[in-house]
Amino acid sequence: MEQVEIKMSLKGIEVIVMPFKKVKNVLDALDEKLSIQPDLFKGQKVKLSLVDGVSHTRTISNIVRSLESKDIIVEEVTLRKGRKGKEDKQEMKMEATAPLWINSKRDLKTLYIKKTIRSGQLLSYDGNITVVGNVNKGAQLTSGGNIIVIGAIHGSVSAGNLTQDEAMIFGINISPTSLKIGNHTLKKFLNKKRIIRPEIALVENAEIRIIDYSSLKE
Repeated sequence: MEQVEIKMSLKGIEVIVMPFKKVKNVLDALDEKLSIQPDLFKGQKVKLSLVDGVSHTRTISNIVRSLESKDIIVEEVTLRKGRKGKEDKQEMKMEATAPLWINSKRDLKTLYIKKTIRSGQLLSYDGNITVVGNVNKGAQLTSGGNIIVIGAIHGSVSAGNLTQDEAMIFGINISPTSLKIGNHTLKKFLNKKRIIRPEIALVENAEIRIIDYSSLKE
């Protein structure tokens, strides 16, 4: 069984990575596979599937960067559960799961909510979420992409379930009970007595920072 398989169909191009112990083995196999016809895949959009793979952000990033260095655009990363087929034990059948990561350059749908999310309410969406209202303490928001709240954030918010570190959270006043972006969790909460103004939470150097929106560089 090859370490890396490339399948082309009417649905597009899929790069399938079989179970591995070292990410270097995957990168070497990719280089070998793509060097056969380097111009064939340049500028193409692909889906990356990891069969029984790890979901560690750094490992995924290394594989994505390797493909993008060859001018290949990774649209999404999906984990697949491999299982042996009954007819042929050497053939691996794969069951797809929901995407683990989606390229932030790919447009995600946005869910608009024009009301306050109250305590006890839970809202989960695979795309971006925009709330015109507050997110009260005891409420929960979970987003595959960005979270924008035109109001105060006092509840629990989790962004970037698909876009990982590239996601951000915006709010007029970010004072959550918990805040997560990708695999990162905010550990140090801010003083709630600070001046209320537009803020943005983002990942920098593997840590979540909350900064004034006005100080964000264009």
